[in-house]
Amino acid sequence: MGYHNIAVLDGGFPAWKKAGYSIESIVNKKYEKGNFSATPNPKYFCDYKTVLNAVSDTNTTILDARSIDRFYAKVDEPRKDLRSGHIPNSLSLPYSELIANGKMKSSEEIKKIVNTLNVKGNNLIFSCGSGVTACILALATKIIGIKNKTVYDGSWTEWGSLHNLPIEL
Repeated sequence: MGYHNIAVLDGGFPAWKKAGYSIESIVNKKYEKGNFSATPNPKYFCDYKTVLNAVSDTNTTILDARSIDRFYAKVDEPRKDLRSGHIPNSLSLPYSELIANGKMKSSEEIKKIVNTLNVKGNNLIFSCGSGVTACILALATKIIGIKNKTVYDGSWTEWGSLHNLPIEL
């Protein structure tokens, strides 16, 4: 989102606790106002208009991080009144395939998974249900050195609710 001094805690808080690192319980602690500043980089995120253009762009692949059953509309969407299916010409890559025991798989395993998708072109757009797990795909491709990627942060919640946009089942 525009800040560059970041890191990912592989395995999250459970891995931190399991490693025995210190944890503090703070209730009602007062914090001083900081001086955090970030400049969002628009190339990292896109809107539905960019995705709509990408549907027919042979140089772009759209990868969907939702479960295969949601992608193929075999189960109802968890949000009421949201259409089921997926963005036309997108491919399914459930984020769960990139994780083992709560941590990212190795770069070799990630490369093998991504290589099976027959990704077309040089640009990737990641989607999911709400824009969160799409970031796992973005992280995975960063780990294996893929550039030219963006997250559609409106994801299926937006796409599926806009009835003028095409879907596939």
